[in-house]
Amino acid sequence: MTNVIGFIALIVAIFALSKKDIITLRWWHLWSSSIYIIYGVIISAPPVIVGALLYCGIHSWHIYKDFQKKRFKRDN
Repeated sequence: MTNVIGFIALIVAIFALSKKDIITLRWWHLWSSSIYIIYGVIISAPPVIVGALLYCGIHSWHIYKDFQKKRFKRDN
């Protein structure tokens, strides 16, 4: 079952890379990174957890900034 979680994260990450729109890619990769965190906790792998947390932070920041840009354009 543990490997299944890892493979689901991998499949979601590969699916994310198939997206042309950067926002969509970031959302899907955020999901895959979240699954990798769960996987890393289950297998007690700090490098996997830290890497996935960094990815989540980076993607979350960029998603936030992109939404701020869109909101600013809409307000002006």
